[in-house]
Amino acid sequence: MKRFLFLQQWLYVGVIALCLSVIGVGIARYVAMDSATASSDQEGYYFVSSQYNDITSRFSNTSNTQMDSIVEYPETPYPKINETVAKTIDTYHTDFLEAVNQNATSTNHFMENISYQVYFSNDTHLSLAIHAIYASRDDEAFSGSSTEFWTFDKRTGEVVSLADLLGNSTDGRERLFISLRDATKRELERRKIAVTDEELKDSINAETVPSFAILNKKELLFPLGRANEGSSSSDDVEIKLQIDTLQLFLQNDTARSILDVVPIQQPAQPEQPALPSTSTGPGGYCNTQKCIALTFDDGPSIHTNRLLDILKNAKARATFFVLGQNVEKHAAILKRENVEKHEIGNHSWDHPQFTKLNHAAILSQLQRTDAIIQETISKRPSFVRPPYGAFDSNVIASLSSAGHSSILWSVDTRDWADRNASIICNRAVTGASSGGIIIMHDVHATTVDAVPCILKRLAADNYVFVTVSELIGTTKPGQTYYRAR
Repeated sequence: MKRFLFLQQWLYVGVIALCLSVIGVGIARYVAMDSATASSDQEGYYFVSSQYNDITSRFSNTSNTQMDSIVEYPETPYPKINETVAKTIDTYHTDFLEAVNQNATSTNHFMENISYQVYFSNDTHLSLAIHAIYASRDDEAFSGSSTEFWTFDKRTGEVVSLADLLGNSTDGRERLFISLRDATKRELERRKIAVTDEELKDSINAETVPSFAILNKKELLFPLGRANEGSSSSDDVEIKLQIDTLQLFLQNDTARSILDVVPIQQPAQPEQPALPSTSTGPGGYCNTQKCIALTFDDGPSIHTNRLLDILKNAKARATFFVLGQNVEKHAAILKRENVEKHEIGNHSWDHPQFTKLNHAAILSQLQRTDAIIQETISKRPSFVRPPYGAFDSNVIASLSSAGHSSILWSVDTRDWADRNASIICNRAVTGASSGGIIIMHDVHATTVDAVPCILKRLAADNYVFVTVSELIGTTKPGQTYYRAR
């Protein structure tokens, strides 16, 4: 009975919790179907009225002195989907029966309810979850809940994994899991439930959450279980994630067929201009050398001068995406960045998520930051890195009207999540490729600590460190770039 006993913990690893309203509907439907079978085993079919076409329900009921069990199976027009879902339901039900048999001599009475919920359906994909709840009249240790959820490709019947959705990007999955853990922790804290970061990492990762549910074309849904099983705070934890901060990783056919993906258009290779002879590296041309752009966000900060010393000693140039409010505090540092031939980009005034702002508010963020950069170094930046990497079609339209392109990245060091120089260096080095853009943040001391390692390792592999403009060439307003090629 490990499946049920373990569910007393705040989150059942690998599965998620039952939506009680769905189970209630399932019970009501069964009773309406046939109330005369209260003491027998019966399996039957019953049509379920739903906003989705072509889905019916198959019910299996057992009721006797030891147990009451109602199990509802979804029946779709796709045999392979039905098979996958039924296999999971059968596993849940078999575990339940085994647990009941282990207590055969007991006078205890056991209850099982299994149902399903469809979250999303279009011509090509179906997203649904199986919810199960278990209870015992006399044994609280038996009580628990579990859930499994999938998104299926109707054309093949195959499960679409998170890896599929995110184009097999490790960076994309880690960014999603970090956001998921943060949102879960906030929700649990709101409920006054204590959970450690290590518990969250153990419970929310690529092994325990391999799939996803779709709420709509702009939101993913992760029902992450019942907090404090059996307590007054045991409501289901359901986390919604906007896709805005994941757009960079959704540039694939699978994601486009399901979600509202904003395309990132890269210029064709022939449009990549040769660099001026002043560029670093033999010959100064990124079309013949292994060029890479180191970029740093959120500064200037108290750590930036040390970073500039390191870059100067290595004769490496970088691009700094600055916050207007920090330029106001550290104007002398911005001037030094400019004098030492680094490039400056706009990262907003105070780091709001642009997808939550209207057009006027986005323009205000851009224009205030442009103005203070212009005032400080007599140059106006031509491109922007949207805070959190979050953008949609409205943000792109605002950037275009302000005359800016958008610069994202191809290598995410996640230095904001793991404040460890060795980890940061490892991610930068293993993710590097010619034409790539590495994102870091010069507001963290550990990031600056990692830079000598990054410079040494990549230089040994014949990389040349250039600015974004040197790497990509002239960018076009309204277009988004994440690498040179």
